[in-house]
Amino acid sequence: MGARGLIAISPILYNAPFWTCTDLRRTQLTQADAPRYALRKYRDATNNTDFAPIIRYAEVILNQAEAEARQGNDARGLLLLNAIRNRAVAAADQYTTLTGTNLIQAVLNERRIELVGEGFRWDDIHRLSPTPYSPRVGGGIPAKYLSTQIAITQYSCGAGTLLTPSVPAITYTNQLFLWPIPAIEVANNPTLAAQQNPGY
Repeated sequence: MGARGLIAISPILYNAPFWTCTDLRRTQLTQADAPRYALRKYRDATNNTDFAPIIRYAEVILNQAEAEARQGNDARGLLLLNAIRNRAVAAADQYTTLTGTNLIQAVLNERRIELVGEGFRWDDIHRLSPTPYSPRVGGGIPAKYLSTQIAITQYSCGAGTLLTPSVPAITYTNQLFLWPIPAIEVANNPTLAAQQNPGY
């Protein structure tokens, strides 16, 4: 397959109703690779000449769109969101009148699609907990599938969750939501011992 085929796309995202079936990123950036769909970003696997970007302009635009929407600048936020979204979706699927919390949620959904497999999801889960925009009600890490649960038949555009994930969610208050301060850091700076995250 080449590219970043080692990164499987979860059926939870692939089947999400907010990722339209006509979105070009479905065909351009993903590929069926049984038993899953895998990522096709950065495809020059033969020569290894594709760069893995540290900062993508699309992320900068989506950051600005979210900031504008959170400040109540809906028109500007929508314009920025559409600068990213409209290059991949059909005219009928373009946003025209989103405002307030719906606009913020649309920007966050667009981040999931546009930045899939690029390492942003973990940070987004943590920064959004326990706000109303958390991917898990009440905050925390959402449930997910084991790799052994995934089959190509569970990928169906717009179908939602077809199977109950086996890896349970982690609540916002669970010690596992935060990682421990590394022991080497505590050894080098003993004052950190009193600041260790709960449960460690």
